[in-house]
Amino acid sequence: MVLGLVTIKPYKKLNKQYIGTQFFVLGIPLFPVNSYFFNDNLPLQNVEIGIHSAHVVKIYSTIFFLLFCLLLFIPEFIRIDVSYKVLMILTALAFLLILLFKYDKTSDEEKDLRIKLEQIVGINILPKEINVETSISLKNRFTKMLQAKLNTTKYINEILNENLYEKEHLPLIFVISFYEYRINPSLKNKEKVIYFYNEAYAKELSKFVLNL
Repeated sequence: MVLGLVTIKPYKKLNKQYIGTQFFVLGIPLFPVNSYFFNDNLPLQNVEIGIHSAHVVKIYSTIFFLLFCLLLFIPEFIRIDVSYKVLMILTALAFLLILLFKYDKTSDEEKDLRIKLEQIVGINILPKEINVETSISLKNRFTKMLQAKLNTTKYINEILNENLYEKEHLPLIFVISFYEYRINPSLKNKEKVIYFYNEAYAKELSKFVLNL
């Protein structure tokens, strides 16, 4: 019997980057402790992201349907007509397969956006998957990257207001704006994300970004 802390992964995997959630386990996962974003390309850059509710729901739902399927094979568990029991088993298995293979499936638009993030800052997790504390930390890290490129100590608002950036810096400014929107999801910040995305990529904005 497994006893202790176990990290269950991967979730939302793309290019060797994914979410994992640490559980306290007593035979089965009892409760989540924390979630992390793992980057197998740069293992030392794994970051805490707060408990990821969607991943936790997937894990508990998978355990429930798996146990339910197994219990249905025990005659004493429920005494009903065999045809009904077969139907229940097949239904539970269908839900189990959906959870395992479809629940965290990445759409083409989401994949495209995550690949862009990875090309710009090295990690491809979407800000919405991260808690606010980690979003602030990452936003500050990316702001320092921009400051280094511009050889300035001015903060992001000053950089934007004084037009200190060039076209080549627009993708990084888009990422910083993206994280700022996660921290403070106002209409103004959403408009900044859309504006800098359009400026950086000069094409019709994807529905995925519009539906932030």
